[in-house]
Amino acid sequence: MAIRRRDLLLGVVAGALGAAGTLARPEAVSKPCLYAGCQSDSAGNHLMTLFELSGAVRARVPLPGRGHGIVFDTGSSRAVVLARRPGRFAVVVDLVSGRTLQSFQSANNRHFCGHGAFSADGRYFYTTENDYEAGRGTIAIRDAGEKFRWVEEFSSFGVGPHEIRLMPDGETLVVANGGIRTHPDTGRAKLNVDTMQPSLAFVDARNGRLLSEARLEPHLHKLSIRHLDLSKAGDTAVSMQYQGSKRDRVPLVALWQREQWVALRAPAEVERRMRQYTGSVVFDSSGQYLAASCPRGDMVSFWETRSGRHLGIFEMLDGSGIAAHPDAGNFILTGRVGGYTRIDLKTGARHHVQSPGFGSWDNHLTAAGNKV
Repeated sequence: MAIRRRDLLLGVVAGALGAAGTLARPEAVSKPCLYAGCQSDSAGNHLMTLFELSGAVRARVPLPGRGHGIVFDTGSSRAVVLARRPGRFAVVVDLVSGRTLQSFQSANNRHFCGHGAFSADGRYFYTTENDYEAGRGTIAIRDAGEKFRWVEEFSSFGVGPHEIRLMPDGETLVVANGGIRTHPDTGRAKLNVDTMQPSLAFVDARNGRLLSEARLEPHLHKLSIRHLDLSKAGDTAVSMQYQGSKRDRVPLVALWQREQWVALRAPAEVERRMRQYTGSVVFDSSGQYLAASCPRGDMVSFWETRSGRHLGIFEMLDGSGIAAHPDAGNFILTGRVGGYTRIDLKTGARHHVQSPGFGSWDNHLTAAGNKV
């Protein structure tokens, strides 16, 4: 049986997304909050858009190409927008004025992989990069206090690194090594599917030492680990993209907690709709709920983290961007159309907030908190 929009919370509050199930005032939260995402239009223009929960656009910043991840410095009002793989540009933006402060590029024979992370004190900026001639992943370190001057690089301890985050201890970087080798000369072609070795690598941010790593079972080696999120407790959620047979049914979302993998499964009809591909993965503000975008299935899927129970889906055309709302159990979602949708998993309520349009949203949405 097909999953319907009103079945968002399967077996919990079925039917809660009926016509009356809306949030009356989505902008009425305890703290002001801003969100940022990249957008593109049909004419080939690209922007970073910063907007409020009311839907009002705070700033639109032109980009030289298609953007991907946006990283906020928690100690200042600046953010870095990184090019979509295999792009080479990064743009530093002041969130208060909305103007570009500077731009920088990846080193020669490297390209960005779309994501980065600031050190705990905001002094250094780490990016995942592809050393495409050697076929290995690297973590580049730049001095954010000196115009993002390149300092050195560490190994990512894998191939095809993608998302990178700083763990709650402020000293450990966790890197999603997708395992897929690519080269700019062949675009986004996958060159080593049969020998893929995806992993999560936990790296000491101070010296580049590998502290530990999490690998999948050998029969799941074609599951490319792409995106991740961290709970306040330090659990790591991952979203994956399968490179094997279309007939295989494999887990596409998992938790790494207490040194072991916990697969988060969904009903068979939902997993078929995912088409072996998930995008963003995000914990809610409490860490009790998890959302994963499934753009090929035009939906976002939800789980309860403690039990691993699948809660249901929300249908959204090219649903890609997800960010936590300040209220527990609430998420902000973006897709192909403008504006955003707020989902409350505890009540099943949802509300779409329209904002002045520019174009379709790209893969990710990032919360800027209440700093600006």
